[in-house]
Amino acid sequence: MSGKKFLLVTFVFASLLVSQSFGQDEKKDKLLRHQIGLNMGEFIPLFKTQSTNLDLNYRVLFTEIWAARTAFSYSQVDDDDGYLKLDLKLGVDRIFKQTSKFSLYSGVEFVVGTENYEIDDRRTSQIGGALFIGLQYRPFKHFSISTEPGFYYFYHEFRDPLGFINKYDSWSTYSISNVGHLLMSIHF
Repeated sequence: MSGKKFLLVTFVFASLLVSQSFGQDEKKDKLLRHQIGLNMGEFIPLFKTQSTNLDLNYRVLFTEIWAARTAFSYSQVDDDDGYLKLDLKLGVDRIFKQTSKFSLYSGVEFVVGTENYEIDDRRTSQIGGALFIGLQYRPFKHFSISTEPGFYYFYHEFRDPLGFINKYDSWSTYSISNVGHLLMSIHF
């Protein structure tokens, strides 16, 4: 991500944080329902391996124990190959144990993504799902650090219409992923 794009994303993220954090009336609703998180693997290279976390995550609590979640990643490189990658996750989770500082939860996610090289029209698509368990630590009321290791299954399809060999291929993968991987989030 270029410096200007990073500054723009940071500014928008900070603006949303400030406007939403002060907009909630805590006397009426003591539960901080919204959570926006960033994948720390993008900033700390140590956490990039064995990760299926996406760059920007959003989670909303509908009740004290049930939450809906979504996440997305976008990566584009405008060089000779014209690389583009998009990923989207949708899911639900249930909180099993919650204290003032910790939450233990588990859930399921549906994942879909595509990776394109536009110069020769090569495309890899994936669809899959995950069962995960999460541990969240909240040192402050509006900030948390969490990890969500899980079991992931993906079905991949590869298409290369201009290639001579293996114009189409498909395969499945299973993995345990996100072990030790961190998400940093704000709550409002």
